[in-house]
Amino acid sequence: MRIRQLVLVAEDRDKVVNDLCNLFKIEVAFYDPGVIHFGLEN
Repeated sequence: MRIRQLVLVAEDRDKVVNDLCNLFKIEVAFYDPGVIHFGLEN
């Protein structure tokens, strides 16, 4: 199985992203600035 997308809700997005990237030895592939339209951070 290959996970292409993951959705999480977190109080401190940057810390969670950093922790997950370190845990799985991956980098964020893409930040979508368009989601701000919906009141979200990506």
